[in-house]
Amino acid sequence: FVGLERIGGVMVYNVTNPETPEFVEYINTRDFEQDPETNLTDSGPEGLIFISAEDSPNGKPLLIVSNEVSQTTNIFEIEVPPTNFTLQLLHASDQEAGIPALQDAIGFSAVMNALSARYDNTLKLASGDLFIAGPFFNASIDIYGQQGIADILIQNALGWDAAAVGNHEFDAGTSAFYNMLAPNATRQGVGIDPETGYLGALFPYLSTNLDYSTDSSNLKNLVVDSGKAPLPNSLTQSVVIDVNGEPVGVIGAVVPYLPAIANIGGITMLTDPTSRDIEINAQLLAANIQPFVDELVNQGINKIILMTHLQEFEMEQALATKLTDVDIIMGGGSHRVMANTDDPLRQDEIQTPPELLQPYPQVFQDADGNDVY
Repeated sequence: FVGLERIGGVMVYNVTNPETPEFVEYINTRDFEQDPETNLTDSGPEGLIFISAEDSPNGKPLLIVSNEVSQTTNIFEIEVPPTNFTLQLLHASDQEAGIPALQDAIGFSAVMNALSARYDNTLKLASGDLFIAGPFFNASIDIYGQQGIADILIQNALGWDAAAVGNHEFDAGTSAFYNMLAPNATRQGVGIDPETGYLGALFPYLSTNLDYSTDSSNLKNLVVDSGKAPLPNSLTQSVVIDVNGEPVGVIGAVVPYLPAIANIGGITMLTDPTSRDIEINAQLLAANIQPFVDELVNQGINKIILMTHLQEFEMEQALATKLTDVDIIMGGGSHRVMANTDDPLRQDEIQTPPELLQPYPQVFQDADGNDVY
């Protein structure tokens, strides 16, 4: 901001790049028909003070100008033009490691690292079934004394910001799931720092429709409030992730008929688990999820991602039309590949259209007619 003391007014420049400042506008509130030495006009700007939105009484940036000649003060409210925010979302689901993971995890990590380097603003999210019972899962017993520890160590190394709860998370029961998520200073083995012991899952698991308080395991001790910053070793409904100063809301949900396909012990489903009807389940999920979307919207968050593990793409498609203010739905559990016609696929990929979903992404309209991807 540059005050012009003789003629009056303030010139505004964009100095985001100091080497190439850009003129924005010139504002002059002086009335040239009035005596410049009276307080009937504004003349002789002498002092300029900028007040940031954080320090402003109305939450918006202000410029205060004191005019020496007219003995007046101007307060200008600054409208900051919106800037484009590009977010790269690296997403996966149903990793379900088997013996091939000894090779696949390395290649998958290399791809994620290469893609992460392309954009400053990147989120890494996983839509459930990060592991599955089998030889790889059980091999951790011999190494760490507990199933699934190697799976979680790999997921930590991949760097997920959050994950949705899937059905295979309960393959060994709720207590085993707790032991995989929670830190344990006495647990040692390959890939574990002996000074800290096992750190547990370094990312939160999300689901809006699970009540852990009714289960006999210690999972209930990992539950934290929704709509907060992500915490390791935690279970919650939603988190707000700071992506270089931009808040992004992330929510998780699992298929309502989870008790029929997973050993969830005493965990209570908050969506009726008796139906297999796609439309009914989509309605149940929408009623369960929307309050958590609204909670994020009320915090001023306008970028919201929903991670679901619903087993059926058609259920996610139906759900998309019943929600509002959700921008992206990341599906999981159906094992359906989604790709464009020119996307290179693995040589062992056997899905073809219509099982293979095209294009990527799919676009639907939400309950307000807005696009959701």
